[in-house]
Amino acid sequence: MAQDQIDYRAVLRRVEEGIKKQKTTTRAFFLASSFTLYTIFMLIGWGIAREAGVLVNEDAVSAMVMLSVAGFMSLLFQFISVMLETKAGEASIRERLIARELGEEMLRLGMEDEAQDKRKRVMRLSSDGELAEIVDESSADDFSAEERGRSAGA
Repeated sequence: MAQDQIDYRAVLRRVEEGIKKQKTTTRAFFLASSFTLYTIFMLIGWGIAREAGVLVNEDAVSAMVMLSVAGFMSLLFQFISVMLETKAGEASIRERLIARELGEEMLRLGMEDEAQDKRKRVMRLSSDGELAEIVDESSADDFSAEERGRSAGA
């Protein structure tokens, strides 16, 4: 490629890397902001509840605990979301997906092998009138030649 031409692939690659970096930075900022606001609101809420004397009421304590747990769960989900955007998170996801796809492919190949094995099985009527499997393929060829001879003679 000449020096005076734009390398669009390189530009696209840098743009994608920039987008990924900005998304990760923004999510981390939102997580930190949410954690700060959660801490402030929990301190204010529990402080007001204590000063108002409502912590002697079991219903009020239960409501405050549920509110605290709900806020903590939202922080936990945001944290997990940020961790999935890291290189380690992506590597973990990629590893699981590769393992799943390889497993499915191996199962598919195994099923095809079974189907081929089933098609190769040839049965014949033995001298005592029971079905018997012909194990050797050369025997199957002999058997089909024998059958052709019988049907021609009949």
